[in-house]
Amino acid sequence: MFNWGWVDPRVDQVRVADVLSYMLRKGWKQQPYPRPQLLVFGGILDDDGKEIIQVIPSSERAGDYRLRVVQLIDALS
Repeated sequence: MFNWGWVDPRVDQVRVADVLSYMLRKGWKQQPYPRPQLLVFGGILDDDGKEIIQVIPSSERAGDYRLRVVQLIDALS
C-alpha cells in the first residue's frame, strides 16, 4: 500500500460520477473495457506521444476505491 502521509479528507467525497465528468471535460476518453468493475480512460498523450491510461473502479463500494482516487488525483497533478 502507498503511504502519502496526509491525504485531504475531501477525497472521500469524490464519486464515480464526479471522476467521469471531470475526465471527459478535460479531454480524456472512456475506453471500452470487458470488465464493468473498472472505468478506463485514455486519449491524453505523454511527452513521448504515448497514450496515458488511467483506471478507476466503477463503484465507490470497491475495496480499493479510495486508494485509486488518491492515485488518480496524484497522477493528474
